[in-house]
Amino acid sequence: MDLSKEFSTSEKLEHDGAPLYLNEEETAVIYVRRINYPPFQSERNNILDKKKKIQRRNLNAWEKILREVNKDLIPKHIITNWKGVSFGSKEELPYSVANAKMLCAKLPDLLALIVDFSSDLSNYQDEEENEEDETVTTPGVVQMAKKSKSG
Repeated sequence: MDLSKEFSTSEKLEHDGAPLYLNEEETAVIYVRRINYPPFQSERNNILDKKKKIQRRNLNAWEKILREVNKDLIPKHIITNWKGVSFGSKEELPYSVANAKMLCAKLPDLLALIVDFSSDLSNYQDEEENEEDETVTTPGVVQMAKKSKSG
């Protein structure tokens, strides 16, 4: 089994965000980085390290802290853009971190969907099998890999 093919991802999708389509017509889309995006992980870890005592004392309080951290940091680091998104009106809601925070705060199921999507490796792997010499990444490594041609 070639692990480089199984676990390699597109650097472009990881940085710019993979499309999370919100409807069948694919007219509403949110672009989502992987959950392991380094600036997200670093800021999240810094916040959570300061609150570790709470984790040991009260699991419910810890889960609430995790939700609050995600509501703040997912819009800041993981959501990169969107198209065709509205909220409470027919007018398209322009992308901004503030608007992303508002949606994540008011729609916890949307936030959960984004977290699940960003945690799925397959969303960041290129689907084009015929592309040659594609740049791919593995955690901390950039390498060149040849995709096999399907026949």
